[in-house]
Amino acid sequence: MKKLKIATFFLFFSLIFSFFASNHFCFAAPANPLDEMKANVTTVGKGAGLEKSASLPDIVANVIKVMMAISGTILVVLIVYAGFLWMTAGGVDEKVLTAKKYLKNGLIGLVLIVVAYSLTDFVIKNIVNIINPSTP
Repeated sequence: MKKLKIATFFLFFSLIFSFFASNHFCFAAPANPLDEMKANVTTVGKGAGLEKSASLPDIVANVIKVMMAISGTILVVLIVYAGFLWMTAGGVDEKVLTAKKYLKNGLIGLVLIVVAYSLTDFVIKNIVNIINPSTP
């Protein structure tokens, strides 16, 4: 049994090593990796619509959107945690009440984040349209 474990261990790690090692030997490196990296970043930036430099309202809007997205993600995790607490409460009233409190607070926070995100998006778009009327 011990020999079987050793053989399995050796086989597993030799397969993993050969998989990762083969990638380095099969592909030739580009002549100048930095030029290729710049070209790739430029292509991705153009695809994301980041060709031009952003104005201050655009930067503020993006920062606010990222902060709200992070807050929303945290609140969704809180709601999932509340559901986990409720499912593992085992009928203990104290734990169920704690889970209900977390769930209620998480849902209220999520609704507030969605409303704040919508209002912020609406206001920022209107400010950008006032400053740059040619921008759609």
